[in-house]
Amino acid sequence: MASAGDSGGAARRRDDLVCVTGGSGFIGSWLVRILLDRGYTVNATVKNLEDEGETKHLQALDGGDTRLRLFQMDLLDPASVRPAIEGVRGNDLLEPAVKGTLNVLRAAKDCGVGRVVLMSSQAAMVPNPNWPLDKVIDEDCWADLEILKKVQYWYCVSKTLAEKAAWDFAAKEGLQMAVLNPGMVLGPMLTPSVNASLELLLQLLGGERLNLDNIYVGCVDVRDVAQSLVVLYENPSAQGRHLCLESVERLVDFTNNIADLYPEYPMEVTGGGRLVCVTGGSGFIGSWLVRLLLDRGYTVHATVKNLQDEGETKHLQALDGAATRLRLFQMDLLDAASSMRPAIEGAQGKELLEPALKGTLSVLRAAKDCGVERVVLMSSKSAMVPNPSWPADKAIAEDDCWADVELLKKRQIWYNVSKTLAEKAAWEFAEKEGLQLVVLNPGTTLGPFFTPSVNASLNILLQLLRGQELELDAVYTGLVNVRDVAQSAIVLYENPSAQGRHLCLASMERFVDFTEKLADMYPEFPVHR
Repeated sequence: MASAGDSGGAARRRDDLVCVTGGSGFIGSWLVRILLDRGYTVNATVKNLEDEGETKHLQALDGGDTRLRLFQMDLLDPASVRPAIEGVRGNDLLEPAVKGTLNVLRAAKDCGVGRVVLMSSQAAMVPNPNWPLDKVIDEDCWADLEILKKVQYWYCVSKTLAEKAAWDFAAKEGLQMAVLNPGMVLGPMLTPSVNASLELLLQLLGGERLNLDNIYVGCVDVRDVAQSLVVLYENPSAQGRHLCLESVERLVDFTNNIADLYPEYPMEVTGGGRLVCVTGGSGFIGSWLVRLLLDRGYTVHATVKNLQDEGETKHLQALDGAATRLRLFQMDLLDAASSMRPAIEGAQGKELLEPALKGTLSVLRAAKDCGVERVVLMSSKSAMVPNPSWPADKAIAEDDCWADVELLKKRQIWYNVSKTLAEKAAWEFAEKEGLQLVVLNPGTTLGPFFTPSVNASLNILLQLLRGQELELDAVYTGLVNVRDVAQSAIVLYENPSAQGRHLCLASMERFVDFTEKLADMYPEFPVHR
């Protein structure tokens, strides 16, 4: 898409003059640096030319002495923008400033600029509770202003209003515009002062406790943001909104990951001593769940079959934090009503993590009798497939797809029968008793284990490695790491709004293909091909 003064939308020449407003900021400084590295001449605006905190790091950049000019600009005075913009070749403008968006756009338009690349934010796109859950966030998604005002997230309000006003202005004035919406911008600093994202990071590192419930953050490196701006600038056909982030995670998980990386800082980890009950705590998944909960600061009550069996207890008691925040309880799954009560009583939040395989209904009854209101239940992908009547062109839907019990019985796959029947019974119990239930359905769970015994999935793996031939025709498996399963259970626990069934697997493939890969990876084992 051609800009005024361009010929056919040709790509930018490296000797072009580019104007960058907000050039002394965290992102703006990196943008100036990359443009200079690519051979551009840059006009950059700052608030105060006499402040070395705004200018010195820019003037020290390679090429800064010959191809960089700094201009003082008052965002509330559009006339102060004109000197920096006049003479820009190609009539394009890079605009990473936060404030004064409309004033800058007016000044750009008055100077004959035909196209603007605007820096907005992910904060202008989410949260949007009305956005369909099964639809990917795209250019049509806008943050809900009323919610943002209610929770007093004024930064997000300002970003949303500024970008909407910019689009209105562009449509009215015939200005071509491309917008970048980065997430939480982190990375190495060129500036002597920090931006809002880095300030949040410093608050967390300093041990400040923030209200992080139900908040998600998309992180991105500042260099990637600056590079993305250049890509949009150099491609005249670029238009619309462009979400720019590397990954999305809950802010509580981000905080806990930072705490793990930098234990020398007094960070507040999520958990804060809250008591959680984990049944089946000595199992493969249960042990990892206990470990991750302790790492996140929770106090854990975990049930085992036999307190006198070191094979069930020793590896748990050796975990970091176990000496002060872990209590083990012996539980008989066939008498859960009485044997489980000591483990459940005292749990905060009236919630229960239930990764046990057997005695589901007994556990649910005991939980209900102890006043538990919400249960996170560990089921399995085995309760969802095989289902030969499921439409071939339809993706597996967590709430509707159930394994064919009669087919499983015919094939004598009793593990899958038990998982299907147990989960169905759990949903019936929850509906009858008014118990809130959320279910995790992991695939074949593999990964490192610190239990003295192996689970069913690892036992299959060992059978394959020993050369045992298994009936694998027409069998598919969905693989998942045990740590991801445990982490997913915690995510469901910490998000009260989570409901329904949640399929948890990293990939799906035929079991014969999995076996072939295993043979290729470990040729020293007699894997049967």
